[in-house]
Formats: sequence, structure tokens, C-alpha cells
Amino acid sequence: MRLKIKVIDAIDKEPLRAEVHINGRTYLTGPSGVVFISLRPGSYRITVKAPGYEEYSTFRVFEEGTYEITVPLMPKFRLLR
Repeated sequence: MRLKIKVIDAIDKEPLRAEVHINGRTYLTGPSGVVFISLRPGSYRITVKAPGYEEYSTFRVFEEGTYEITVPLMPKFRLLR
């Protein structure tokens, strides 16, 4: 099974460099915000993290084939004083 994950800023839709965690393994997106991962069919917990953004987490079940997931990360907002 082949998985493409694209990570973008949820507001301006720009690609983000991020860490993608799948069942204990860590993958890094490139400058285009994309990472390609080969996995066996099955159930996976996917967590995506990038500095300055809220964490994203989901649980997915994959069969044979090719999948594409776009992950829009929300910026963390702080109150300025």
C-alpha cells in the first residue's frame, strides 16, 4: 500500500514541513509538504506535528492500493500584550 500525505497551512494553504508519526515511526515532509510512505494494509494511527501549529491526529484503515491524505494544520494563536 502506498500513502501520500500532504501537509498544508489551514489558512493560506501553503505547504508545511512537518513530522508525520505512524504507529511509532516518524517521517518528515519535504519543502513541498509531501511525504510518500509504503505500508502494509491495516489500521494506523497518524499524527502530524509542525512547530507553531496545532497537532492533527486520525485513525485510518487501509487496504491494498494508493491513498492520498491532505492534512490542513491550524496555526496556534497567542494573545499579544
